[in-house]
Amino acid sequence: LLIGTCGVFFNDEKTATKNTTPDILTIYELMKKYYQKGARYLIMEASSIAICEKRLAYLDIDVIIFTNLGQDHLDYHLSLADYKYAKGLLINQLSFNKKKAIILNKDDDYYLFYKNLSLNKTISYGIKRSSNYQGINLHNNLFFNSFIVKIRGIRYRIKTPFSGDFNIYNILAV
Repeated sequence: LLIGTCGVFFNDEKTATKNTTPDILTIYELMKKYYQKGARYLIMEASSIAICEKRLAYLDIDVIIFTNLGQDHLDYHLSLADYKYAKGLLINQLSFNKKKAIILNKDDDYYLFYKNLSLNKTISYGIKRSSNYQGINLHNNLFFNSFIVKIRGIRYRIKTPFSGDFNIYNILAV
């Protein structure tokens, strides 16, 4: 089950959503509905606004992926610092458990800030800095990306129809 900006997705079903991250009751309703249809995992985009409005309260999250901090949502947040801390609230509320993890973009300027918010295992990815999942030998054009992912000394070649460095970051994170 996938919930995000583009809607709710499960197998061939797609449903539009009002917000990137629905309210907690809608999330629970969706989880129940799609569990009955066979879903066993939820992947959800967590907006900073939803975090501030506690729309994710009481969800038992196992893994958090943080991509980057930009200039988004400054119409809602009072400053970039406020936005940074809002994103950090989700990481900070992740309960400590050996099976839980935070996946962080090591190339992001705020990597250490977010890494230090939790005692859970941190897994890094990046292109510019040495990381657990390192993208190297990047070849971009309008039609595809080609690169190598280096993981624990082993190299895997990736070719994807998604172009742009941000898509490489997303693939490394996943």
